[in-house]
Amino acid sequence: MSTGRRVLVGVGVLLLALVVAAGVLFWSVSRPADDVASGAGPADDAGSPAAAAPVPAPPGAPEDLAAGELWLGEMDLRSSDVLAADGRLRDLSLEADDVLLGSDGVRAGQVVADAVVPFDVVADQVGPGTVVSATASGQVRVERTVTLLGRQVDVVATGTVRAEDGEVVVVPTAVDVGGPDWLADLLGDLAAAATTIRQPVQGLPEALVLQTVEVTDEGFAVHLTGEDVLLSR
Repeated sequence: MSTGRRVLVGVGVLLLALVVAAGVLFWSVSRPADDVASGAGPADDAGSPAAAAPVPAPPGAPEDLAAGELWLGEMDLRSSDVLAADGRLRDLSLEADDVLLGSDGVRAGQVVADAVVPFDVVADQVGPGTVVSATASGQVRVERTVTLLGRQVDVVATGTVRAEDGEVVVVPTAVDVGGPDWLADLLGDLAAAATTIRQPVQGLPEALVLQTVEVTDEGFAVHLTGEDVLLSR
């Protein structure tokens, strides 16, 4: 036998040995198709859907979310302007924890909010023609025309602001009715009562409670907190 023929025969024998070895290996790692259909082992068909593994819940998340519900660990909302049917705010910063988006709306476990209530919004709530502004000393100035003893009087009052029972409260400490001091003394209590402001912070969810309020050049800076707050329906 020639050298070339011996090489070809050797190669053929080698290929045959590889085929036999591959067949034995495949036979050892596989099983009859009937076993797969009967559930004897996992399917190896790439087209067969695999059972979905449960999604592990992060710390603090509910373990019984319904279909269509979405849980957020934290949510931050910031806006330079906020307009609602009952109020307007500026520079809103709202931080919410444990937020659930479900069929009844968006509900948060804890909420902290900071915003500015513009002076003109408060003035409109007090009454037509009212002007509210800040003084150089950080107090509040209230100008309005009021009816005292059956007569209209232009009153300018300055006072301090505080949070009380969830409301922004401005109490005059000085009153000017445009006349001599004895007239201001005579009408002072009536004028102070007419220029006292007591207004809730509107434009935010009802469950948020006013904690502090300060005077700024643009309005009243308010700080509110709340629990189990319905942010939106």
